[in-house]
Amino acid sequence: MPADGPHVDSRADEIERLQALVGPSEASYRELQAELGNAREAVRAAEAENGRLRGELTELRIDLHRARQDQYHVWRLLLRPALAIRDRFRR
Repeated sequence: MPADGPHVDSRADEIERLQALVGPSEASYRELQAELGNAREAVRAAEAENGRLRGELTELRIDLHRARQDQYHVWRLLLRPALAIRDRFRR
């Protein structure tokens, strides 16, 4: 049996116990900080894209409203008088 046999296991157990009390290692903490920073950047990019898409949707709604107004004015200027003339000739 090696001279450090039983002490090695107890040391490893003690290190594991202390790590559980202290938390993640410094390297793990740095990795978590980097991951958090990357996640924040991803959220900012997603929010910016969301804002851009909302603006585009608003523009499309405005364009649709204008197209419907134009359609109504064309109907009013062209089709309605033509229907009135047709109705007059039918009488």
